Amino acid sequence: MEHGRKVLVVVPDDELRRSIEFTVEAEGYEIESHAGFPTVFATHKFNGFDCAVVDEDAVDAGQRNLIEFARIAGDERPVVVLVDKTAALSAAVPFQLLRKPLLGPALISAILPK
Repeated sequence: MEHGRKVLVVVPDDELRRSIEFTVEAEGYEIESHAGFPTVFATHKFNGFDCAVVDEDAVDAGQRNLIEFARIAGDERPVVVLVDKTAALSAAVPFQLLRKPLLGPALISAILPK
């Protein structure tokens, strides 16, 4: 991912969301940030992102919102899911897990292309 591209952040916790925003913006990325999937889906602007960072606390019990989001993201846009416990997320979702508490360099390397 080249600098200047947009990272979509979906994190319910205000402090964690602000920390992620700061870390990613400091690396030159544009941010679109939401506290949860309802506002993401309501804005209809979610197709303009290059990568997404999603906190597991934003995922509903049935994981329907994450599965739908992964479908929208497609294979070309990575979805990084932040977890603080062993995640039992659907195998249908092509995502990368990143353990919390996270460090800035780990987050940045997770959103950069391999």
